[in-house]
Amino acid sequence: MDKQGKNIVQRRLLFMISLMLIFMFLLVSYINDEMHFTSSLFMGISLLLVNMLLYKLEKPRLIKVKGKRVKQPIGINYIAKVVQLAICIFLIVGSWTSFEKKQVFGWMKGYAQDRERYSVLVESSDKAKSLYDLNNSAFGYMSDDAHRINDVVENISLSLKQSITPCIYSTHKETLAALYSTKIQVLIINEKDRSDFEKIDKDFSRKTKVIKSYII
Repeated sequence: MDKQGKNIVQRRLLFMISLMLIFMFLLVSYINDEMHFTSSLFMGISLLLVNMLLYKLEKPRLIKVKGKRVKQPIGINYIAKVVQLAICIFLIVGSWTSFEKKQVFGWMKGYAQDRERYSVLVESSDKAKSLYDLNNSAFGYMSDDAHRINDVVENISLSLKQSITPCIYSTHKETLAALYSTKIQVLIINEKDRSDFEKIDKDFSRKTKVIKSYII
């Protein structure tokens, strides 16, 4: 393979690697609630356009060498390649940092033996559709599983970029009453306790909806 052919392969390979890293970065960030879906979509489109522009700029230009027009890399080609490599490094570091968070491992592993599913619930009539609609809402949970729920609360606080201080209740009945009386708008439960809530109100699952789930 001649020098020109190698250059084409390198450009295309770098372009494909960039695309895969963009997809991985956006997927992991979305799973971890670091970005809203619309923000992920906007960033994805922006990175894709930048990647395409850099790919085009890396193409060698036709220049005259000893009276002949030949394709040869010039300064802008090298600059574009360096920028694209820098973006790749940023995406790798960002993805790995995000990947280490518990939500991603939980999402990939599913119900691991030492992990349990926690759900963020609101009443079915609530207009909230995502975690980001719960800003300034009152949260609550039952105290029997405080350690792991604290991890859920921490993840929610990071996603909403605000401190959350949930109300803590001692019984299922008291917790459910707080939700139905709107003392709290958001209830965090361990899914293994869902049947206990349904014993108090058989329509509990119909009257509530899951906004977000975590595997902790």
